[in-house]
Amino acid sequence: MILLFPIATAAEVSQADSSLVQSQAQVLDGMVDAGFYAGAISLCSDLRAQGVNGVWLDVVQARALNLSGMHTEAEELLNGTVKQHRRDASAWALLGVVRADRGDLPGAEEALLRASQLQPEDPNVLNNLGFVTMSAGKLEDAVRWYRASLRLDPAQNRTRNNLGFALARQEKDQEAQQMFRSAGSEAEADYNMGVACEWRGDHADAILYYQAALEATPGYAPAAEALKKLLTEGK
Repeated sequence: MILLFPIATAAEVSQADSSLVQSQAQVLDGMVDAGFYAGAISLCSDLRAQGVNGVWLDVVQARALNLSGMHTEAEELLNGTVKQHRRDASAWALLGVVRADRGDLPGAEEALLRASQLQPEDPNVLNNLGFVTMSAGKLEDAVRWYRASLRLDPAQNRTRNNLGFALARQEKDQEAQQMFRSAGSEAEADYNMGVACEWRGDHADAILYYQAALEATPGYAPAAEALKKLLTEGK
């Protein structure tokens, strides 16, 4: 199926037809969200060929590039964007994600810090800062960023789980399990504790948590698979 939508010319955009630009952005974002990365990248190129430009276009194209595995191309595009638009939080925030995907944790933290300075009320940026610092082993920083994110949006279950993992890596198991329980079912909480224990090498405790998850919800597939793998590897 071919997706058609009106394409703005440079003259139309110069006349501040914001509704058309918004429509284009929504269509492109929808394509990326649906996994049509190549189509979104192609449409971005078509828009540029007709003289359409803007940070929004750079961001959606970079997102499509990054999700399609073209991390270097995404970073190069965003590096140019933030050089020209140094106060655009969305470009810095995505640059942080792209750098993290490339394994450049210091660069990712730098970009996300810049985004958080420009837009301090964005819980997603703070969550991503928590993830990057946790990945770098900076657990106290990670806990601080996750808590800051939850203060802005307490309903973020993803951030609650991330905070649980950071706390578990600090061996604050009781608080970690409470956080996991606040984000999901008892089986999910026990399973996450099992995963956290595996990460830190506590296989005996991991087995107990996986078994507890199966007691809470018999047949719970993630726990059953993890337990089977752990027991098989232990033979």
